[in-house]
Amino acid sequence: MTHIMTQTSARVVLSAFLILALAAPVAVAELVLHFDANTQEKGDDAWANSSAVGGAVPHADDKPGLEEGMIDVAGMSFNSKYYTATAPRQSFVNPNSEPADDIPTVFLENYTMGILVRINGGLLEEEHQMLGIQSDAPEANQTSRIWVSNGDADNPAGNITTVNVMQPAIGLREDYRLEDHGLSLGVGTWRFVHIAFESGIAIDFYVDGELTGSLPSGVTWDPERPMNIHALFCHSFREQHRTFNGSIAYYKVWDEYLTEDQINADMAAGGGGTSVEPGDKVTTTWGNLKTQ
Repeated sequence: MTHIMTQTSARVVLSAFLILALAAPVAVAELVLHFDANTQEKGDDAWANSSAVGGAVPHADDKPGLEEGMIDVAGMSFNSKYYTATAPRQSFVNPNSEPADDIPTVFLENYTMGILVRINGGLLEEEHQMLGIQSDAPEANQTSRIWVSNGDADNPAGNITTVNVMQPAIGLREDYRLEDHGLSLGVGTWRFVHIAFESGIAIDFYVDGELTGSLPSGVTWDPERPMNIHALFCHSFREQHRTFNGSIAYYKVWDEYLTEDQINADMAAGGGGTSVEPGDKVTTTWGNLKTQ
């Protein structure tokens, strides 16, 4: 009898646990940065952040050109706007690499970057950098940035050479190289790139929704530190001459480490074009696709 009572009690406890687990709130990643070229007009002097955080990043000495056309990527084809840099010092970046009230401020411990991007060739002037995000206070900043290959004999165009994540305040820095992350994009080809970072645990890399590299990470980020310095098409205001020779249709940052399924769900949304044609499927309007 005692044994039966114990089993019954265990079932009651297990049932209660399952009910509580189902009722518990589930953490949902928030899109905190969303720079979508489809929200832009040719006369805009800043790239607006269309997430709930708001704000915008102004152009520096000059700005990339806003274009529109069909994007073919990962079995999909859709019409979209995108920015293209054709000369050095065409970028969107904090003036003097300093925070400002109208520039987005976000707080990150874990994060995922999503980029719809095309590499158009080798360097425009010097070693170039696609994106950068960091906190202020240079003596103790948190930084993540992306370098792109120069297009010379030793470093052919079409690859992301290095992804850097660091927290100098506690002496942590890691540089993830091409041979480890596998972000080989090619020249003149649109790609979805996602980088998912879990503070102190792991960093994963995806091209068109496929995992190309997964590495342990010893870098930890402070979620209380404001990430308020942004750069698109370079790394910083002082490094505009290192302008990325490419096109960017969107750049997103979530405040969580996304799973492969979540990343593929984002990729399937197409990135914001006006119509989408999934491979081997009938054409679906962009508005309908977003609700699926």
